[in-house]
Amino acid sequence: MKRKMMALTGVCLSVIMLTGIIVSADMRTGDEKKMAEPVEEEFYYNNENRKMFTDEETDGGIEQALLEAVPELSVYDNVKKSRMALNGTGEMERVRYEGTRTFENMDAATAEESYGVYDEYSDHDDSTYYYLHSSDKLCLFMREYEYKDAEEVTLARTYSEHMVKDTADAYIEEVLGDDVSKYSFQKTEYQEQKGIYLVTYVRRIGEYITDDLLAVFLDRNAEVYAFSAMNRDRYDGFDVDDIETQSLNNALAAIEAGQYEMDDIRITMDAETQQLVAVLPK
Repeated sequence: MKRKMMALTGVCLSVIMLTGIIVSADMRTGDEKKMAEPVEEEFYYNNENRKMFTDEETDGGIEQALLEAVPELSVYDNVKKSRMALNGTGEMERVRYEGTRTFENMDAATAEESYGVYDEYSDHDDSTYYYLHSSDKLCLFMREYEYKDAEEVTLARTYSEHMVKDTADAYIEEVLGDDVSKYSFQKTEYQEQKGIYLVTYVRRIGEYITDDLLAVFLDRNAEVYAFSAMNRDRYDGFDVDDIETQSLNNALAAIEAGQYEMDDIRITMDAETQQLVAVLPK
């Protein structure tokens, strides 16, 4: 039996399934980031010609029976209604704004921080794109990908680690531009039960890995089908001195005791105190 694989996103579950990577998304501060009040507008999807329509556009001979309401999203008038976005094959695609998603029960209309709030777009193939709210930062791309159940088949690796890494490198260079230098390659993985490749990159503050991680997923043909960077650029301007001292000391003590290794430390933003803290896996 074949199954369709769709990437799952969310705060602390934003990276696309089948990995142990946690790419959380929280918040950034700044009164200038406050969002406008949502505009009452509902989008519909036409199953025949695969186009999106608003209520005002449904009078052009399209029968209501063919229209299916898109899952409810808030729609904001200060968000680009369409834009050009990079798809998995490296081509620019016209995408359309569907609405704004929030995670962790955030109130998008009054939030002062944007991490955890993403503007969702889609293209004609139903691929999904998340941009950090009211920004041009692509934080997620995903398209459907079919795979066979593990009990039915094991797919031998077709492409070398070097070739897969080169493809992922080229993709993130296109997405991030000069900002790609902020990240360093971590590793590649191959999941033979599903025939997918995963390439990950990390961003550090000093010698410590943060949860600003990049993940690129490639299908069995070594083409990008998903990308996740939900905390992209979250720690611009921070350095080691900004990490809360006690949490870092506790983590270093556990490493000195032989319980963990240095790269087990993750630097993240505490949602309540809005302060950088060091955490270790449970």
